[in-house]
Amino acid sequence: MMKHKTNRRRLLAGIVAFMWLGFIWGNSMLPGSDSAAVSGFVGELLARYSALRYWAAFFEKLAHFTEFSILGGVLAWNAGLWPVFFLCRS
Repeated sequence: MMKHKTNRRRLLAGIVAFMWLGFIWGNSMLPGSDSAAVSGFVGELLARYSALRYWAAFFEKLAHFTEFSILGGVLAWNAGLWPVFFLCRS
């Protein structure tokens, strides 16, 4: 019975990992103009709060760090190093 749960967890974690890799890859494949448009939208949101507009580069780096941190967590979950109990209940 335990092997079935492990296989199900690994399958689910593998699917989530490939979906997240697709998200990261899709963002990386955006042309510069499209990427600038997305960044510009975020910049406009930050400009509403004048103190935050100077932090735009920091928030961009933080977004990249978050993307890859989530990927690391999903891969650790797939390897069984980090059990995500709320997703594996049965």
